[in-house]
Amino acid sequence: MEPLTTSEIYVFPLFCNSIRNIPASATSGHNFNLDINLFAMHTYTCDENIIEEFNFGTRCACKYESLSEETINRILLGTDFPYSIERIKWDPTDKILENKDDLIKHILEFARRVENVTPPFKDDDTVYINLLFVKPVSVSPQEFQLTKSRILAKEREYLAEILWEEIYDKIKRIGQGSSLYEEFQWIEYYVQELVMRGTSKWRSRCLDENYERELIQSLIEKARREFKSLPAVRSIIQFLQKVNIPNGHDLTEICSICMEKYLPDSEVYSMPCRHTFHFDCIETWLLKNPSCPMCRYKLPPILELN
Repeated sequence: MEPLTTSEIYVFPLFCNSIRNIPASATSGHNFNLDINLFAMHTYTCDENIIEEFNFGTRCACKYESLSEETINRILLGTDFPYSIERIKWDPTDKILENKDDLIKHILEFARRVENVTPPFKDDDTVYINLLFVKPVSVSPQEFQLTKSRILAKEREYLAEILWEEIYDKIKRIGQGSSLYEEFQWIEYYVQELVMRGTSKWRSRCLDENYERELIQSLIEKARREFKSLPAVRSIIQFLQKVNIPNGHDLTEICSICMEKYLPDSEVYSMPCRHTFHFDCIETWLLKNPSCPMCRYKLPPILELN
């Protein structure tokens, strides 16, 4: 069933900050910064159920004194704004704006009332104005569930990307103040803390307990792989050589780190001193101490991190 879409689009104007508490000398001639942010959003409804989807955002930065019809027109025409800017209903007057010029007039009138707004940040000389354009869409129960699943998947993908950017940046900034082993150990803790701390605002819809666990585990695994690709880590493991174990070979030898036998599918690597270990075992060991755990053969100095 095709969604039944209303023909009207609502715009909700909102002041986020103004400069009322800044001394008058600092705002002489209205010479302060102005950020106008345009957002487009669909609201899907089915009976009493509602789900929102942001699908566009752009901003214009200028000086208040240079605010004009030309400035606003440039924002509207210089973007891929997804909605028609005619027949828009301006909240809270519920007045239908017949054309773009009428819309620009209302935006300018709204922006010029900034001095009457009490700011939450008294030391910020930027006025933030958000214009939220909302397109209501009425859908069937089946279409609503499909739309909800799509939006949820999109939000989760976006959240994972944002969290990974933070983790990646932290890994790339690892210093030489502690051992690589210690740095490697914090990965799991850091990912868990980041997900728990940075996703509270998403919990109501984007996250549930099962997905949160999956997200944490996937980010930990990805972070470990990225960590092991660092130049300093690669310079350690380059000295390891894989041991080829012939089929049917009687594997009686054990790894001296974990004290377990090598299985036929084990990844076995040897040090230059010929002592062998499970790859994961010796890799973790070398991050802590770049020498053989059996004979203390010391590897050459590691490369410095870029």
